[in-house]
Amino acid sequence: MNQMGTRREDQRVAFVQFGDYLGAVERFSQGGDETYYAQRYSVELVENLRQAYAGVTVITVEANPHDRILPSGVRSIGISGKPSSRAVARKLIVALEDCSPTAVVLRFPSIKILKWCLRTGIRVLPALADSFQYQGLRGRIYTWRLAQCLNNTAIELVANHQTPASRNLINIGVEPSKIVAWDWPSPSSPSAHPVKTSVRVPGQISLLFAGKICEEKGVGDAIHAIAKLKQKGVAARAAIVGAGEIEHFKNLARDLDVQDDVEFTGLVPHKEVVNLMRANDVVVVPSRHAYGEGLPMTIFDALTSRTPLVVSDHPMFVSYVEENRAALFFHEKDAEGLAGRLRQLINDPSLYHALSENSEAAWSRLQIPLMWGELVSRWLSGKDEDLRWLSQFTFKHHAYL
Repeated sequence: MNQMGTRREDQRVAFVQFGDYLGAVERFSQGGDETYYAQRYSVELVENLRQAYAGVTVITVEANPHDRILPSGVRSIGISGKPSSRAVARKLIVALEDCSPTAVVLRFPSIKILKWCLRTGIRVLPALADSFQYQGLRGRIYTWRLAQCLNNTAIELVANHQTPASRNLINIGVEPSKIVAWDWPSPSSPSAHPVKTSVRVPGQISLLFAGKICEEKGVGDAIHAIAKLKQKGVAARAAIVGAGEIEHFKNLARDLDVQDDVEFTGLVPHKEVVNLMRANDVVVVPSRHAYGEGLPMTIFDALTSRTPLVVSDHPMFVSYVEENRAALFFHEKDAEGLAGRLRQLINDPSLYHALSENSEAAWSRLQIPLMWGELVSRWLSGKDEDLRWLSQFTFKHHAYL
């Protein structure tokens, strides 16, 4: 029995999230690889839950519309459109009502879904990977309303990916006594790779971007930086890894006359990402402040690969990836500043070597004790001893860095 008096075999669990869950399951069934870090780990966790609970449903937004029972018994529902849309929010509520969960794991902030869970008495675990950098009156009102929902006593815990994003929850008014930081298990560490000493070809540089291809992630800023280096006679190339607005940025590269210097690879198996980073001189993470970053896995992968990082001054980065120790910073939207940082790494082998050498210590500082699987399984059990175990990782009790 859990704390609500419901036997586990009578409980129904729903995950509400982004991502192509159905596509990942089908790809794995055909022997394919994961395209995002910990994708297989996450899929297997959900499938294992189906063996223990009466029903498990994964509802994904920004997905191809579908409603299927998978071979594992997990129900997969896809809803197209952005969750901020009122119409999509209504579809999400309808899907939740149809699968009638007793517990919901909510993977993105949605006041409407939170209020629906609170109104219907359904347990909800906000398990986010977001920060909140909203500006202006409307943004402040939204974060105040969100914090009010999250502070409701019916919500036992509020989880966020990694420490910076979890601290950001405190900044918007969420009670520290219910915030926990979570992470994915690390398959390897920087110790598996030798330190890099300099750019591979003197006077030239190759950079890699990995992530969602959109303006808010700074992809355009990276392409503009390549063009600025080219204008100054510096040979520079960029590999852009991921899915998104590829045609738009191909056109931008063409307009800037760097189409031969920018390669769009599309999605690649995640196991190849660290090797791609090793094969390039620099990893860039040029996210703009408006993008709700937690702490992207690209930073962890770059540190693992011992490839120097050049990152924007996004609030989620600056406090945990220290200047001149594990990364170089530039101001958001500043392609000239990004180009200048890249020139530094070309011209200063000692700086390049130091960044690579410091990556292991930086990676170690980012490790936290609570893993995603333990968070979800213990919260779902609802047992007092499991909730007490999780409470030791709240910001009230745990000495996070």
